[in-house]
Amino acid sequence: LTPEIVGPGLRRAAGKTDGLILDYAGNPHDLYAPEVGSPKGKSDNVPVQVFCPACGFANTFWGKTTADGTLVEHFGRRCQGWFDDDDGHREQCDFRFRFKNCPQCNA
Repeated sequence: LTPEIVGPGLRRAAGKTDGLILDYAGNPHDLYAPEVGSPKGKSDNVPVQVFCPACGFANTFWGKTTADGTLVEHFGRRCQGWFDDDDGHREQCDFRFRFKNCPQCNA
């Protein structure tokens, strides 16, 4: 969620020379090294960004990529996005990533 909040301040605009980010909650986020909440697993796993097809949230999961950075697979299961329901309460997206067969080779 932090990159979405900070994003407008980092975008280029005519005459804009600075951007100020105030963190009143004191959260120790590092925008350049996202924290992935589950164990890394094999040493060739890297943090990958996967968008939720239900809510559009940009999840960060452990996964595998090709040499050019193309996503091969990820190990995330549940979307980490949150939203406000009709009563104003925060609710987590309930989308779950499931296994899919490749339509070309059925692997």
